[in-house]
Amino acid sequence: MAILVTHEDVRFNNLKSARNGRWPADPGDGISSVALCLNSEDTAQALQRVIHAGQRPTIRSGGHCYEDFYANNPNGTLIDMSMMNQVGILPHDDDARYRVGAGATLGKAYQDLYKLYNVTLPGGTCDSVGAGGHITGGGYGFVSRLYGTTADWVTGIDILTVDSKGKVALRNCTAKQDADLLRACRGAGGGNFGVIVDYVFDKLPPAPQEVMVSTMIFPWAEMTEEKFTRIFTAFGNYFATRGQDPETWGLFAVIEANHQSSGFMRVSAQFCNPDGTCKDTKALEEFLALFDAYNPSAVLPKPPVSNRPAEGFGPHMMTRVLWADTEAAGGVRRGSAGQIQVHLHEEELYGTREQGPLQAPDANDAGSRPFAFGGGDRLLRWRDESQRDARKDSGVPAIEHYQVAIHDLLD
Repeated sequence: MAILVTHEDVRFNNLKSARNGRWPADPGDGISSVALCLNSEDTAQALQRVIHAGQRPTIRSGGHCYEDFYANNPNGTLIDMSMMNQVGILPHDDDARYRVGAGATLGKAYQDLYKLYNVTLPGGTCDSVGAGGHITGGGYGFVSRLYGTTADWVTGIDILTVDSKGKVALRNCTAKQDADLLRACRGAGGGNFGVIVDYVFDKLPPAPQEVMVSTMIFPWAEMTEEKFTRIFTAFGNYFATRGQDPETWGLFAVIEANHQSSGFMRVSAQFCNPDGTCKDTKALEEFLALFDAYNPSAVLPKPPVSNRPAEGFGPHMMTRVLWADTEAAGGVRRGSAGQIQVHLHEEELYGTREQGPLQAPDANDAGSRPFAFGGGDRLLRWRDESQRDARKDSGVPAIEHYQVAIHDLLD
């Protein structure tokens, strides 16, 4: 049975806290109890009890939601699945399928899968994010251009659903049983179809042996609107043209337009060859060279204790990192408190559809249409205005290229 923690319990104030301390904005919107679950039976009982009480259940696995979706639940119960963090081969399974519990953090999942089976999930790079919410949203990260999203690899789920009479039931969904529900939970619906307790994968991609990482720093003091726009255009145009070539699919890059008080914006890149090595860094060199005209400086990530020192390769500074030493064994970028994703309207950020679409060009004319960035003035205005708005002080607009390879394992 789930452990119920209420106001009277000395643990309540700690356990109710959201990772984003801003929520709930009004204390009156907060929960009245936390149900700590150890397995699917606990979760089913907790969910049934909440429904019978006429309450609204909210679910937490890792707790990384930037919004107030689980914290804002006036007088409700928060079902905490963080202790349901098992990772490994399903017991008594002749097919050696992998299972990842909804409460497992990405860091635990990456490390366990790598050490035990030499495979990985192509998910996010912040090791404390929970698998439960991450995978239902798609689950993409720094190797997603090479391997697709994590949701592409999901071949089964164990999910708790509630029928019209309020009855909770555990359903095992596969391509042959409740196939429509499985498809809906592979990146659609934001987790609104039920409470997923386990993800099942028939197979997973091999973990890279190593990656090459690089960071380019652009000081705000040297930034003009023209330079800003050119940087974004170069970034987007690469992926709309050269980025269609399979030999570049191991490259993933991010632009972080940090707050002006940080003094800089940066472009971070991670790369490996399709075979999981870094024997040929031509694609990464080409990408980095696009920004030479804008005078970036190189700031090397602090290497892990077990990692070799940073090395220089050609004219650009890069660091070779063994896969197991990367942040969460799935990338080099850590999430930060208050980080936000800024999504402008497509026409504002990328120009009109005639100038260049957001989606990748058709295979028939790949590389023929340029990428057009039209949001420089808007993002620079956001940067300047945020300095006068305390609520935006720690915001980081992050522009990521997340075109991915698609693996439809159900077909």
